[in-house]
Amino acid sequence: MSGKKILITGGCGFIGQHLAKKLIEQGNSIELLDIRPPDFSSAQMRYIKGDVRDGAIAGKCVAGCDMVIHAAAIVGVEAYVRQPDEVIDVNVSGSKIILDACLRYAKPVLLTSTSEIYGNNGLDLDEEASGVYGPPSQARWCYAVSKAACEHLAFGLGAKGLRFVITRYFNVYGPGMTAQGGGRVLYRFIKALRGGLPVPLVDGGDAVRCFCYITDAVDATLGLLEALGSGKREVIRRAFNIGHVEPVSMRELAQRLVRLTGHAAGVADVEGRAVFGRGYQDIERRVPDVTAIRDAIGFQAGISLDDGLLKTLEAEGLPVAREAAVRPPPVIPWVRPHFSVNDALLQNLRKLLQSGRVTNDGPAVAAFEREAARYLGVADTIAVSSGSHALLLSARALGCKGSAVLPSFSFISTLSALVHAGLKPVFCDVDPGRWTLSPDHLATLARENNDVSLVVPVNSYGVPPDMAAILSAASRTGLKVLYDDAHGFGSEIQGLRNYPGVDIRIISLHATKSLPAVEGGLIICADKDTAGRIRQMRSHGLALPRESSMPGFNCRMDELRATIASNSLLNFDRLLRQRSGYALRLRAHMERRCGNFFILQQLPGNATSNHTNLAVLVPAAATAGIQPVIEMFASFGVETRRYFYPPLHKLEYLGNKNHAGLPVTDRLFETLLCLPLHSNMTELELERIERALTGVAGMQDK
Repeated sequence: MSGKKILITGGCGFIGQHLAKKLIEQGNSIELLDIRPPDFSSAQMRYIKGDVRDGAIAGKCVAGCDMVIHAAAIVGVEAYVRQPDEVIDVNVSGSKIILDACLRYAKPVLLTSTSEIYGNNGLDLDEEASGVYGPPSQARWCYAVSKAACEHLAFGLGAKGLRFVITRYFNVYGPGMTAQGGGRVLYRFIKALRGGLPVPLVDGGDAVRCFCYITDAVDATLGLLEALGSGKREVIRRAFNIGHVEPVSMRELAQRLVRLTGHAAGVADVEGRAVFGRGYQDIERRVPDVTAIRDAIGFQAGISLDDGLLKTLEAEGLPVAREAAVRPPPVIPWVRPHFSVNDALLQNLRKLLQSGRVTNDGPAVAAFEREAARYLGVADTIAVSSGSHALLLSARALGCKGSAVLPSFSFISTLSALVHAGLKPVFCDVDPGRWTLSPDHLATLARENNDVSLVVPVNSYGVPPDMAAILSAASRTGLKVLYDDAHGFGSEIQGLRNYPGVDIRIISLHATKSLPAVEGGLIICADKDTAGRIRQMRSHGLALPRESSMPGFNCRMDELRATIASNSLLNFDRLLRQRSGYALRLRAHMERRCGNFFILQQLPGNATSNHTNLAVLVPAAATAGIQPVIEMFASFGVETRRYFYPPLHKLEYLGNKNHAGLPVTDRLFETLLCLPLHSNMTELELERIERALTGVAGMQDK
């Protein structure tokens, strides 16, 4: 963006001056309206001394520009606590004057706001999260509510035609911040470093924040400003979080600064009220969700906290030891459950706990069963307490006798359910490409074992088995089919979310699965009589009249987990798209950059995987072992894990039975690893995994 005349109110503050310098660099002319002068001069910049509460000056400035950045405000914790009336007056009255003028003269305006508007909401904060404030008697909240009021005003005027966008900054820092803004935590820390004093930790230093380096904040802000000016609908009349998602406690932050500077005085605990005055209250956690700005303009902060701290310390003239910034990277775990925690979910959970109705097939369970059925395109689903219980109830309800064929390459719950249902396991090998039950080997086992009555194909890591071939083999030999689709919510076969011809299908809702309910399972059963038996068995076998009861289990899903599952379903499609995008990106990287070091799981053309896990084979591990590869990934801070390990036919309790005839399973057992894959990942995490993949493949080549 260039050639524009842009008014920045409060433009002589920390963020305002950085914005002004960047806009001038881009070829724009700037007017700064502030009560104090800027720290720099430029032929493309004009300083106007004035208060935003002066309607005459403000109106004239707005009328003469192309665009407005409204950043004027009183900030700083000391100000919140000691002069709340002035904070509210400047922030609210000044904003009303500026925004009214922008509406009157049809000027697009970027309103700078703050993460403070979320108050004491300890969630990971998306833009729709509610503000949680203390009582009006606590002056500490005056800044938060004043900025929230400014946003309300903008949205109200937006209904009348005001074109605006809002930026909510999360702890912006960098060179120049110590010139003003004494309430900023890093300002206080740097002041202590300069004075040779202990770095002050307020109330234990346990509060968690995310810090955004000033150049990242400027790039995000100007990206939104340009999008606003060009009329991009994705940003107009919206608010956006601006931050870098690298949570850190204040104690850890202080310790990093001490390490980087060799500060001999260390750290010291202080009481918050002693520093900021009576009425101070800290906020335990404040972490942004930055999905919205990434989706709208493609922005993602790129300066890590360590790099930003080094730049800031050097700009402030403090001695730093760059080698001290080299730290082991935080480990990227191979699984990380994501629950889309939001205000609505927490309110619903609170209502349940207050009501006392938290179990015994309540309305939340019934609602989730309907929602899941609608999503899957089936008439009914049955929610139970776990995927394992879903398997057990299903196996017993089918009433099969004798033996059951299952892949040895599966989790132990598949075997456990069949054994507890009185069936003898017969292990089947898997397809060498998709790693799911082999239809050809199934046909052979069915011919060789006269007492086989059931086959249990298993979804492997999100990839469905060849169900058409399996159903054909089962039909020829009269086998019932219990589909262990624990990994499969969101996977499709020929565009279908449900698979006709299967007697029963089960899905896991474990925390690590694509649709998490903490714990839980779903059963899809086409036969109404069988479904009725399952519903009866899941609730102790009870029936009405009670004389009709039979032995059963307590496998009910409770109301709390049903509520979590329903919330997960609301966000499922978006998260599935993200997860699939991450998986396909990492698969493409391995194909392009890692030679033949990794072999990928085959994704069949007629099926769509939900990418529950990202598994690879490492052929070199067949001779050298898999543990050195695990350790190489660990050296990059990337956790990998063997999964479906050991294969079920290797379990000691089976003795030497069923150990032969499974060559593909044995090869997978020796060489397979699962890489990290989550529903919500940062660009930094993906880049680190890509570097680890390239590095591990290169290390092995040497």
